Amino acid sequence: MCIGIKANKELIGNLMILLAERCKPLYHTKLLKLLFLIDEESMRRTATPIIWLNYKAWQFGPVNEDVFMSKIEGCNKFDKYVKFTFVDEKRCIVKPILQTSHNHKRQILYCFGD
Repeated sequence: MCIGIKANKELIGNLMILLAERCKPLYHTKLLKLLFLIDEESMRRTATPIIWLNYKAWQFGPVNEDVFMSKIEGCNKFDKYVKFTFVDEKRCIVKPILQTSHNHKRQILYCFGD
């Protein structure tokens, strides 16, 4: 497990909820890309990532392995926040379980706007 998940699991979970609420339907692949882009934009603006995930360079772009594996039953480290529902053999939609906590929503929107 990467340091980002150990230190920021609640923030990452709430960010996933916010993305799932605002980007319907949020496919698993899009979630992976958005998390990377959010960290990248945070680095550009503040020289510090917001969620501190470790990314690997895969064939189709950067991926955090923990988030990638979350779609597999029993491997979801964010099961308090989101669930992954397969629509067919390959495509998976991310759905929120809870609503975004007010404090984390404010922190995320402060960094990136509405």
